[in-house]
Amino acid sequence: MLMTSIIRIFLTRSFKPFIFRKVHSNQLFYQDLENVGLYVHIPFCESICDFCPYFKVKYDETLAKEYIDAVIKEINLVCSKQEGKKTVTSLYFGGGTPALVLAGLQKIINKLKEYFIIKEGIGVELHPENICENTLYILKSFGVNMVSIGIQSFDSNCLNMLGRKDNKFIEKLELVKLYGFPVIDVDLISICVV
Repeated sequence: MLMTSIIRIFLTRSFKPFIFRKVHSNQLFYQDLENVGLYVHIPFCESICDFCPYFKVKYDETLAKEYIDAVIKEINLVCSKQEGKKTVTSLYFGGGTPALVLAGLQKIINKLKEYFIIKEGIGVELHPENICENTLYILKSFGVNMVSIGIQSFDSNCLNMLGRKDNKFIEKLELVKLYGFPVIDVDLISICVV
């Protein structure tokens, strides 16, 4: 408890404690903003990479289903207060490994389309191990037009340091290209060994 208080004082630059009240505003802060993009975090991974700073948990089918249901409830709770459909630039699924819950992605996309017009497209992060014809076909059928592939490195020594393995990256990139995604992004990590 003492450590929590010290960290709070350091981070907030204040000795005043946090006070939580049962008061909230019905105002939707995004309603009047232009060029809003939507982000949905899918925290599930087959394995946990030490280098990843994002919130993630090991994939569990039951927990994943509960999470998708909770996201859909949250969308209804927040968006049912807005007037009409709001136009947004994009929808992006990050993680974690969104491809682990493909059916859930479709549910979330369908629910968000009830409240939003997605102008520029839908993007999804992909772990190289999840790239296969079936997954790419399904993502295209959902309207996904951008994929971001977490390759991290083309160098086997770097991959070993990261706890990753070579996943036939060139073949995977060619397969993604074959499916005609207009935007293909590759995540790379730079490692400096002194």
